Amino acid sequence: MGKFNDFVERMKKEKDGFAEVWESNRPRRDFINHIAKIRLEKGMTQNELAEKVGLHQSAIARFESGESNPALKTILKIVGALDQKLTTQSTFIEITDYQPAFVYNPKSESISIQEPALWLNMNKKETECNNLTCMG
Repeated sequence: MGKFNDFVERMKKEKDGFAEVWESNRPRRDFINHIAKIRLEKGMTQNELAEKVGLHQSAIARFESGESNPALKTILKIVGALDQKLTTQSTFIEITDYQPAFVYNPKSESISIQEPALWLNMNKKETECNNLTCMG
């Protein structure tokens, strides 16, 4: 297991609430990783994608690292620039007033709590799947 994965496993054991927040953010991480994978498979740089979307390269970098939460309009532009469609599959989206997120800083190997005013929380609806996918 890599250094980051070891750190996450340790935090799940040591920090109350970390495991729950980590798992609740899994759909977001999976979606971001999928977008980055498609970009790389197409042989595009972050700068090339940014130019197609009308953003700066740093905005794509922040999105792919999970540091930013772009608006749905921006996400749709990114997905479209990759010649993909955004679809949901058996997903229940609940808007919650508050859900803290733990943010990992690899340089200092520390975790901070991000407290947004509003989060979109992807929840499983009984036994149904919980995912966002891009389809070409």
